[in-house]
Amino acid sequence: MFDGLTGDLIKAELRARNVYTSSQVVRFIGATLKMYSEQYPTISRFVRRDGGFANPKVHKLVEENNVFYAIRLKVNATLYKGREKWI
Repeated sequence: MFDGLTGDLIKAELRARNVYTSSQVVRFIGATLKMYSEQYPTISRFVRRDGGFANPKVHKLVEENNVFYAIRLKVNATLYKGREKWI
């Protein structure tokens, strides 16, 4: 986990190579998000994550801690379906 403005490392954890990237992500980031929410209640917090972390448990965690988030999804046909409506 890195600070997006400074690039400073906030937290790191080694995992077995056969464990999916987002396994235990709620446990990993939950305490940090809660601590930032309690210590800095008036600042805006943002989380950027890739598609591997786009799951309901993570959505619930960030929303409960009043954290804004963006998700980078891989390009796929479903995302492009109907895109002409957006452009």
